[in-house]
Amino acid sequence: MTYQKESANQTKSLRERQLLIGQARSEIVQAIKLAPSIGRYWASYAWLVGSSGDYDKATCLFNQALKLDLYNPAIGELRDRMEELKSFKEQ
Repeated sequence: MTYQKESANQTKSLRERQLLIGQARSEIVQAIKLAPSIGRYWASYAWLVGSSGDYDKATCLFNQALKLDLYNPAIGELRDRMEELKSFKEQ
């Protein structure tokens, strides 16, 4: 996603990255409100939430994404990567 690439760009200031993440959060929440049955929106929101450290909420959001789009391998892979990140940070 564009916001992930941009917010990871180390040439941007911390404030710029925080603004990008806030904008992304707003856009994803709006997308979910407009089309709550699209699993990839829930998965994007889950990744954003998990990236900020709220792994429990991210797990719930990923579960919702998978309920909506069970056969989308990208959602499951993204969830697995989030679990790896969580495990790594807990060490």
